[in-house]
Amino acid sequence: ALAAERKAGQPMAAVFPHLRHLDLPTLCKIDEIDFSKVDLCFCALPHATSQEVISALPRDLKVVDLSADFRLRDPAVYAEWYGHEHHALDLQQEAVYGLTEFYRDEIKTTRLVAGTGCNAMAGLFPLLPPLIDGAVESLIDRIGPAGRCEFVSEFALPFPGIVIADQIGLDESRYETFKRWADAMLILAQRPTISVEEAREWAAIEAEAQHHLADLFEQRRADPQDDLISVLVHAHVHDDDTPLTIEELQDLMHQLVTGGFETTTSALSAGLLLLLQHPEEMQRLRNDLTLVDAFVEETLRFDSPVQGLWRTTTCPVEMGGVEIPEGATVQLRFAAANRDPAVFDDPDRFDLDRANAKEHVAFGMGPHFCIGAALARQEMRSAFTALLSRLDDIELDGELPSPLHEPSVFLRPMAALPIRYRFLG
Repeated sequence: ALAAERKAGQPMAAVFPHLRHLDLPTLCKIDEIDFSKVDLCFCALPHATSQEVISALPRDLKVVDLSADFRLRDPAVYAEWYGHEHHALDLQQEAVYGLTEFYRDEIKTTRLVAGTGCNAMAGLFPLLPPLIDGAVESLIDRIGPAGRCEFVSEFALPFPGIVIADQIGLDESRYETFKRWADAMLILAQRPTISVEEAREWAAIEAEAQHHLADLFEQRRADPQDDLISVLVHAHVHDDDTPLTIEELQDLMHQLVTGGFETTTSALSAGLLLLLQHPEEMQRLRNDLTLVDAFVEETLRFDSPVQGLWRTTTCPVEMGGVEIPEGATVQLRFAAANRDPAVFDDPDRFDLDRANAKEHVAFGMGPHFCIGAALARQEMRSAFTALLSRLDDIELDGELPSPLHEPSVFLRPMAALPIRYRFLG
């Protein structure tokens, strides 16, 4: 991305020259920008050569290339930013819960609540593998006999949805309901310029999800089960040992749904495509499934499912010799950090033997560390172990779509991945 600033000091836009077909006012091609209004550009490109883009810019424009060192790790400097206030929409008192202050600079609160979510996932983790393995086997039973499938829609998309839906009280038959709720929670990240009317419609769907969750919270308080909701409603984080509030619970569930659905789908799709592009590594992995952990970490590093997220500086900070003022909006590009040559040797090479692959920041860091990281890793381990054990001779079934990925500022959703294979039963 190229982040430019106006001379007036207000953020101009994030400029994504590769998303040529997007109809968004903040996105445009380089040759469409009036650079007379631009004072400074920051460049961080994970999947293209920075110099190719920089060479297309006016020669008198100051450019800071952050592709190699855009590893902003201090949450006290870079607070989480949430750019839209759809939580405030009046839905005839059917309000959408949301702690928008979590997404600004309440670092202590964020650390406490996010830490609770991570601890809850850790406590629940021993119970998850049977659920995850069962979902994988069921989906392979479904797609296997045909000898071909569209991997994204028939496996990578429903798999994490089925797992998370189970944890919020929906069985597999209600997966479509869960997907509709997840789409509503993700809409502003995926389509930031929707109209107020559209935002109201999507917010009403999100409110439906939150009312379901609110009812479930109360049920699990009275009758705990072996699930995530039960762990969370009985968790305590505050000094007076009070339980999490309804707003905090809703916020954690929002993080789990939005961070554990689309992102895991992208990671699964990227992982299989990498194996198809590196058949010798696929065979090596098939022959030695103890390499699955290394494969998971290198996939997350090489093709990060969350490309970047917005943050707001809480104080002046220097990057690349340039002072970024307090209150500036920046986008941390995790994907760029994961190709940092100062950290990873030959970073553009997919390497199962990479010793430090786990140093990637695909799950974020600090108080913003993804609460579903352990879940995502287990889903990837289970999925590829089963896929490589039950499907042989996996190969592409026709041409890949062009462009391969759906447009997204933050994520990296693959449009389709058609494959054929020999089903081993």
